[in-house]
Amino acid sequence: MLWKEPRRRFGYGLIALLILVVASLAAFYIEQQARELGARFTERAEFFALAFADRAAFYLSQGKEEELRLLAQTVALGNVLYIQVFSEGRLIIDERSPLAAGLELPAAEKPLKAGVERRSYASLSYLEVVRPLPQLTSSVSDGHIRLGTSLEPLEQEIRGKILFAAAVNLVFIVVGMALIIYLSRLAAAIRQRAGGSADARPMPQPTGYPLSLDDLQKRVHLRGKEVELSPREFELLKLLASEPGRVFSNREILEAVWKGQGFATPKDVKQYVYLLRRKLEEDPQHPRFVLTVRGFGYKLNREILPDFDSV
Repeated sequence: MLWKEPRRRFGYGLIALLILVVASLAAFYIEQQARELGARFTERAEFFALAFADRAAFYLSQGKEEELRLLAQTVALGNVLYIQVFSEGRLIIDERSPLAAGLELPAAEKPLKAGVERRSYASLSYLEVVRPLPQLTSSVSDGHIRLGTSLEPLEQEIRGKILFAAAVNLVFIVVGMALIIYLSRLAAAIRQRAGGSADARPMPQPTGYPLSLDDLQKRVHLRGKEVELSPREFELLKLLASEPGRVFSNREILEAVWKGQGFATPKDVKQYVYLLRRKLEEDPQHPRFVLTVRGFGYKLNREILPDFDSV
């Protein structure tokens, strides 16, 4: 049964490799999506700021500062945290959303450099966009706008992508593990079937203790009489008879008879050895057939059944 250990380690290695590959692909997907979403979000913010700057320049050229203020108040809702309009070095419009009521913005007496910058305030992350006012007339000069838009929508989108990737990851890992387990069990069944011709041979009838085991028909005869064994009792006897005289440990018996099922314990092995002795031994309290090797496990008595070497 020791040959099963390398196969088990190989299976665990495949599962670990599967998890590593899927996690790496998910990380790459999330990184790509975050980069693309961030680029699109920045592009939209810049376009919005440019459109507002054009409109602000038009209102100022027409002397409609109050209309510009109303427009700024309308804009400073939702995801727009603040919007400021500077003209000739003066701050003429400064509208804030309730979320940015306590936000302190540095003074900008001189025209700010156009650009986009990511900033944060308390737990609030936002994108600040600065754009110059188009010079529609000579009365509108040295002007610019400063607009801050919340990054919360972008962060929500990224969180959604992360949850999606995690769900897909879980599906791939579960399906992959199930496939690996299925293939390993299928391979074990094929190996067992391939070796079935040898296992199905009737056991020889040793002198003095006539016992036969037919693996093909799952029948056991003792002194010419059929002994009814449960499937697990039969598998236990078959394992011990496969190598008479060899001591099988509890672990080997659990792996062969219980197929590595996690709920089985050495107590179950002891219980089934007891049940097997009751059906095969003349005196189960003093067994001559299935022997206990204290501290190591159980074996089939080679001295009582010498002809079993040929099995």
